[in-house]
Amino acid sequence: MIKPLRITLWCAGSAVALAVVVSVSVLLIARSDWLREKLRTTIIEQAEIATGGRVEIAKFQLSWTGLTADVSGLVIHGTEASNQQPF
Repeated sequence: MIKPLRITLWCAGSAVALAVVVSVSVLLIARSDWLREKLRTTIIEQAEIATGGRVEIAKFQLSWTGLTADVSGLVIHGTEASNQQPF
């Protein structure tokens, strides 16, 4: 086999192998609890910045196949007194 062809085949094979490794890594990360918790804390931080209050999320579910998120138990504490119900 001539040398330029061999180099081209090695490069193409390496690119395919790299693409497979990256794809598997993305799938594993997308299904991980780490990503779910990272997204949950980011949502809480951004909601607190937007509302100026304290935000709580009881349950956060991420569906990576449909790229959807379900949030339940969302409570936004604003400037209300402690004896009043939150928003």
